[in-house]
Amino acid sequence: MHRAGKMSKGSERKMTVQEFEILCNNAWKFLKVTIPSGTAKEIFNDADKDRDGVINYDEFLNVITKEYPKVWSLYELEYFNSFNEESN
Repeated sequence: MHRAGKMSKGSERKMTVQEFEILCNNAWKFLKVTIPSGTAKEIFNDADKDRDGVINYDEFLNVITKEYPKVWSLYELEYFNSFNEESN
């Protein structure tokens, strides 16, 4: 999204929660997975360490490389548990 110039603060390398949600959904589109708005907002809020309402490149990189694997594991576990409950 940043490269495409679609981030509202792209020149400052920052993104809003709405842009973050779009980015996540575009990234996982090939898996046919969408991220619920509440989950995207939780991840975004965890990433926004300075609480300025946008995440900068360093905050984004940190959540994707360090926090994201943990968050994805929890989300994946929750998703598959709900799927198993529906099939029982």
